[in-house]
Amino acid sequence: MEKLPPGRRDEWMFVACVSLSCLVGPEALEKKMFALGREVADWSESATRSCISTVLSRAHAAANGETLEWQGQKRTTRYWITNEEIIRRLKIAPEEEVRLKTIISKDTKRKRDRERKENDRRSKGVVPRQKYIAERRESRQHDRTLAKQLKAQGMSLRKIATELEKSHTYVRGLLNSEQ
Repeated sequence: MEKLPPGRRDEWMFVACVSLSCLVGPEALEKKMFALGREVADWSESATRSCISTVLSRAHAAANGETLEWQGQKRTTRYWITNEEIIRRLKIAPEEEVRLKTIISKDTKRKRDRERKENDRRSKGVVPRQKYIAERRESRQHDRTLAKQLKAQGMSLRKIATELEKSHTYVRGLLNSEQ
């Protein structure tokens, strides 16, 4: 594994420890973090312990059943870290975030959700809004031209509607519109 550059080690180790604290017990967490400290930061056990001591103490408290109150609810004493916080602490650039699948900002999540939904609509045959609007305008213009021709021939609104396979109120709107 590649070594972490100075200046980024503390934040990386903190995020790693918080993340692992949700997956393993405090004793296993400590061992794994000491191994990570040696492997990715070239730290001794004491240097690693100074970086992760609060995370470890909160993990031990959670393992002992301790809770705390936060916004009117009881929660575990473990640290809670959001994706935004991870992105901020690790200084993940938007160009890097594009390649990530799990640690993404709310904006990226919304963007990906929009793209997924749009692709789903396209696969079901739904046309893009601008194309739909253009097609409807063209269709309405065609209907208007035909309705005016039929009206000029003396046809009633209801007969024109039957001919166009539309309602008579739609035909009235076509004939009353200026465009």
